[in-house]
Amino acid sequence: MKIAFYRTLIASSVYLLVNIIKDKKIFTKVNHNSEIIFSGFLLALHFALWISAFEHTTVAGVVIPLLIQPIIIGLFSWLFFKESISKKSFISLAVISFGILLMNLWDFRITSSIGFGDLLSTVGTIVLCFYFLFAKKLGKKIGTLRFNFYTYSIASMFLLAFSLIKKLPIKVMMILSLKELFFYILLAVICSFLGYTFINLSFKHLKAISVSVGLLGEPLLGMLWAGIFLGEKLTVPQFFGLVITTTGILIYFKSKSKIM
Repeated sequence: MKIAFYRTLIASSVYLLVNIIKDKKIFTKVNHNSEIIFSGFLLALHFALWISAFEHTTVAGVVIPLLIQPIIIGLFSWLFFKESISKKSFISLAVISFGILLMNLWDFRITSSIGFGDLLSTVGTIVLCFYFLFAKKLGKKIGTLRFNFYTYSIASMFLLAFSLIKKLPIKVMMILSLKELFFYILLAVICSFLGYTFINLSFKHLKAISVSVGLLGEPLLGMLWAGIFLGEKLTVPQFFGLVITTTGILIYFKSKSKIM
């Protein structure tokens, strides 16, 4: 929870600075207040669940569920934004869904802790997909940088509240070493500020499902770095889940290449 709190708090400060430089009307009244607050809550819930998953499972177990993003975003974009989805896209989404479900259920049967971590990550990913849908809708209306500033600020408040509810010691939350601060700044600036800004900007120019499929490089690279730097290996369910979901991704891109 501490990692999630400082990641969103520092990121919101960066967004504030950039917004002030770019547009001094950052504090002017905006519409859609309830949707912005709910988006911030979704972002906080995503980070709380997703980062907590690392306590129970491997890096692979945390990042593989990110492959489910196209399923949720694609279906809800079809329902709410009337974006078209081809039959082959539906097939690829079904394959990816099956791979994630297989990994979760199989890991639970082997070790409940790993399975619970997989589940936390999966639910956190679904929550993130809902956040991206609001980002697509509201980013066009109030601007991507303003939307990110509002939602990250609200998310940090919710995460602080979550920490108090969990009765985490205030001393633990507030005292930071220089090493911790350095890594929190990296997370906030590189992963949150740059990463989420580019993602939300992409929603302005591309279909939501195309953006979500493009994000699938994150879990693949995450597993690669975990193997190189942490020496982590995939569990058998994670391996089969990865193979099946990667097959679904290839089906999707193959269908897209034929259209182009």
